[in-house]
Amino acid sequence: MSIRRIVFISFFLAFLASISAYAQDIILMKDNTLVRAVVQEINDDSVVYRDFNNQNGPLYRVSISRIAKIQFQNGTEQVFSVSSCIA
Repeated sequence: MSIRRIVFISFFLAFLASISAYAQDIILMKDNTLVRAVVQEINDDSVVYRDFNNQNGPLYRVSISRIAKIQFQNGTEQVFSVSSCIA
């Protein structure tokens, strides 16, 4: 394998690593604030996440009733809506 090829592969791998470092989820709250986060868990009544800028920091929990949608780092979205009961 040539030196040129090794250098190219090294730069390519470094580039891929830098792209994954910027992966983030975006939580859109119902009051239109955006939270850059890394979502850890979604359950029936809350979302648990870490702040994107402090990924080793504390876990935050927010009620699903306060969230409009979450856009995940892979481009998929989960929309939350309050279902109304008609009696």
